[in-house]
Amino acid sequence: MQALLKTIAEALVDDPEAVSISTTESNHSMILRLRVNPDDTGKIIGKQGRTAKALRTLLNAAAAKEKKHSILEIIEESDRKTADYKKHHASMDPPVVIQRASHHPST
Repeated sequence: MQALLKTIAEALVDDPEAVSISTTESNHSMILRLRVNPDDTGKIIGKQGRTAKALRTLLNAAAAKEKKHSILEIIEESDRKTADYKKHHASMDPPVVIQRASHHPST
């Protein structure tokens, strides 16, 4: 099942080398965790989750052959550059806000 998921995922994404799958098995189930390039996550999920649902259907059909249930987890990882940028700027002093004093004519 892992090979099936890898083949399909690599065909869907722009960066097939970034596709990685980890699995956890028990007697009655198999959890597949799919990681792709953050830019390709939308391609794996699809509009309104249709692609992800189709992947889950295929995996459950393959798992039924082994009398198991499959669970597909699509792991979304934020872009590291964005995370590093936010982390760096969060540690800096807060920006200084200069407010203009309004001038009211005296009465």
